[in-house]
Amino acid sequence: MKKSFGFTLIEILIVISIISIIVGVGIVSYGKSRKNLLLDIETDALVADLQAMRYQTKVAPKCIRVTFKKNAPLEKIELEYKNPVEKCGNLISTPINEEITVTFIPPYGTIELQPNTDIAYIKLGTDENFSRTISINRNTWKIAKEKN
Repeated sequence: MKKSFGFTLIEILIVISIISIIVGVGIVSYGKSRKNLLLDIETDALVADLQAMRYQTKVAPKCIRVTFKKNAPLEKIELEYKNPVEKCGNLISTPINEEITVTFIPPYGTIELQPNTDIAYIKLGTDENFSRTISINRNTWKIAKEKN
């Protein structure tokens, strides 16, 4: 009997199938990791921007109001700071459809929230698997990314 060297067609097909499965799983995993990373970067940038706005109200006599609306870009308005009693004028606004309004007031960067709650949660992301939450605490003046 003659001894043959090399691989059979079945062996080659099995190896190609295994390699295809491994590459397919790797591509899907890479896509999810990339999407999570981009969402983390976006969330960290928003937290940093909110903290910077709060700091601005400590060093300059102006109020900054930021409004978050569902499926819309955030709205930033700078208001004149009148005095400790009047603050920035009329801060009361009626929230519409899960709208959250955050106002930073001088001289300490005090946080006012509309609707009138102690903590506001802002959710970023498109679905439950890929979402991040930012909490803004009116009592402790803390702005932080929540762990999901």
